Amino acid sequence: MVEVPNKLTAALRGCKTVVDIYERLYQERCLSKDGQEDRATAVASIAQAEAAWRREMADPGFCGGSREWFVIGALMRGGYLNHRARKLIANTLVVGQQPWWRFWR
Repeated sequence: MVEVPNKLTAALRGCKTVVDIYERLYQERCLSKDGQEDRATAVASIAQAEAAWRREMADPGFCGGSREWFVIGALMRGGYLNHRARKLIANTLVVGQQPWWRFWR
């Protein structure tokens, strides 16, 4: 699995705790109305996603996504991210595309 870097995962990279992730999403205005009103459930969802990521990391053959990607996936499934967050996910950090024959230069 290859994770395409995007602006939302980049914004969450410096977060150390589950509450830090929630606060960063709140500051970036990426939480839906449900995510803002039901803070405890959203934080619990983030904690469960982080625990799932840690279980995957314990597997010696792990080659999956990052912690941020697991958290974003869980929040999307729970309906805690709004349209702005989805736009940040769609906006990748790739600067520009080039023809395939110039890839090896």
